[in-house]
Amino acid sequence: MVAFFLKNCATHIFKMILKYILREDDFLNSQLFISSKSKIAKKNRRNNYLLVTLCLLIIGSLTLIRENNFLAYYLLFSGILSFLLYPKYQAWFYKRHFKNYVKSNMQNSFNESNLVEFSDNFIETSDKTGLTKINTTEVDQITEVNEYFYIRTKSNQYLIVPKDRIDYESVRTFLTIFAKKLDIEFVSELNWKWS
Repeated sequence: MVAFFLKNCATHIFKMILKYILREDDFLNSQLFISSKSKIAKKNRRNNYLLVTLCLLIIGSLTLIRENNFLAYYLLFSGILSFLLYPKYQAWFYKRHFKNYVKSNMQNSFNESNLVEFSDNFIETSDKTGLTKINTTEVDQITEVNEYFYIRTKSNQYLIVPKDRIDYESVRTFLTIFAKKLDIEFVSELNWKWS
């Protein structure tokens, strides 16, 4: 829960150290965010939605031509319901999938202290599993959403910084300056939510 911001004007050294605990919902929300930004995942979701809806409508129309009215109306009604409700079902299904994934694969990281240190050349993270060093040249985007800052690397790895466990104003100021220094995009998506 400690965050501080230092700038040494003489040597242009930027440094920030954050200490916070990540919970299960932080990992779940990051998986949902990453999925919502993946072109492949978005394409798959759209294709599944169209496939289910169109199949029901086409089979219902063909059945209507064969004069099996009950089955035709049932399939056409199901197609219309699919058109209206499938996106909500799909969002619920993916969220459940990611929740199970997070529980089974990341449970050892829940409620553990994380230390993140930003400097001119590296971002160092340390937790109970060890130390990770990321070259700042590998960072390609910083995104701010309603509850988090996500720092993305070129290899599509994300560093999660929960806003409710840090000094928000100092960290946001630091990250915007850090993004300018690295000449990368600082994206503000405060209205983002999983759907």
